[in-house]
Amino acid sequence: MSMAQQKSLCPPSTSKKAEKYFEDAREARKNKKTFSVVKEYCEKAIAEDSVYADALKLLGDFAWQSRQDKAMAAAYERLLLNCPDASSDAHYRLAN
Repeated sequence: MSMAQQKSLCPPSTSKKAEKYFEDAREARKNKKTFSVVKEYCEKAIAEDSVYADALKLLGDFAWQSRQDKAMAAAYERLLLNCPDASSDAHYRLAN
């Protein structure tokens, strides 16, 4: 499933601040920043919009890649609680 398809499954954020922090998180990940840097931006986005699916998914995905199991589980559980169809990867990774 492409990112465009996944995005359409959950409502977008209505907070401009949350979107800005999310973009900062994406840029940090793209620029190979540490997990803690990406996590900080994601957490700021989530603080502005507690059900921001894209930020929760990014946090969960990068936590999984960084082997941060507790952070991954927390992000994915919150993501799926608010948007159950957000990510098949989240379902799979939580089950394993």
